[in-house]
Amino acid sequence: WIVGMKWGLQSLFEIPILLIGNRLLNKYGVSKLMLFSCLMFLIRFLLYAWIQIPNYFLYASIFQLVTFPIVVFCSKEEFDGLIDERLKSTAQMFAMSIYMGVSLFVMPILCNYLVQSFGYDVSLCIVSLFSILTIVLLCIYKKYSQTYKTFENIFLYIITHLNAKVYTQAINFTFISKSSGHC
Repeated sequence: WIVGMKWGLQSLFEIPILLIGNRLLNKYGVSKLMLFSCLMFLIRFLLYAWIQIPNYFLYASIFQLVTFPIVVFCSKEEFDGLIDERLKSTAQMFAMSIYMGVSLFVMPILCNYLVQSFGYDVSLCIVSLFSILTIVLLCIYKKYSQTYKTFENIFLYIITHLNAKVYTQAINFTFISKSSGHC
């Protein structure tokens, strides 16, 4: 029941951000929101590593409010600015297939290897370091996006958001494993 409760709470936590997303974008901008979200992902994963009682994962799920919906909202907004109007729908679906599909394929394999090698808590700490990589990529993207609107810029954008999506898959894998008592 913990897994179902976690998913239900996380879905509820996303609603407020999705409702006020435009106001947040106007006030803070895409880059600041993405950086904030990456820092919250880092804290969230470190909390997951620290938590030893599965029920406490429900409390840490509050971070869903400031992580995943912000990434989704910002990525859509930023991508719309990079792509020609005629190609927006196709480009959005292509980008989503890359950063959702790749993370769904890679993260269970990577997390399984990390867990087998280092255990759950160390694996969560290692995955939390992706946050730092994402922040570096966001800074590079921000620097070059002002100068160029090229394929390289779009590629860097997709890679940056792929890292953010990777967190979600790692959370799913480790939460289900920890809550089912396999740790």
